[in-house]
Amino acid sequence: MIPVRVHGVGMSPHNQGFIALLMDDTFNKWLPIYIGSFEAQAIAMELDDFQPPRPMTHDLIAKLLTELEVEIKRIEVNDLRDGTFYANIVVQPQNSEQEIIIDARPSDSIALALRAGSDIYVSEKVMEEASIPAQSKDSESEDNKRLKLLQHRLKRAVEEEDFEQAAELRDEIKDLQKKIHSPEVTAENDQSSTP
Repeated sequence: MIPVRVHGVGMSPHNQGFIALLMDDTFNKWLPIYIGSFEAQAIAMELDDFQPPRPMTHDLIAKLLTELEVEIKRIEVNDLRDGTFYANIVVQPQNSEQEIIIDARPSDSIALALRAGSDIYVSEKVMEEASIPAQSKDSESEDNKRLKLLQHRLKRAVEEEDFEQAAELRDEIKDLQKKIHSPEVTAENDQSSTP
């Protein structure tokens, strides 16, 4: 298994859906995974350290696991079949030596891993089939700095109820995200392996 980190969430340039972008620093590769809008929002909020006024679904699940003294040990994106990614959440009750493996969509797994501070891994097979070379560090750094600035300005505009400015910033953010996340993506969706 290859350790990865969540590089970000953005719009797919191909079908206007969302992608979570995982980064493998060892081999300097990206793994883009298509995700739903709710999961994209949950991941982005955690990456931006934004706390909603009430717990959202992934916050609730993370809190339940903490209260039940169950630790999320790691997330494993372990398979890719017919364009669909599969993942496991590996948990361990506090007073047990046994790990429990739970089948889950990668998007939900990533959202939970971020909240729990858990490691995320991708199998060598999945990385070989679906990863793409990362862009240069210099252009990545400049684009991401600009993106963070725009996201901060958008948050402030919404808080100040300046919705016209917020709409302009939203469009600018979408354009920049398309530029950042412009690689070809081989997988088409993110579904659970259960029908």
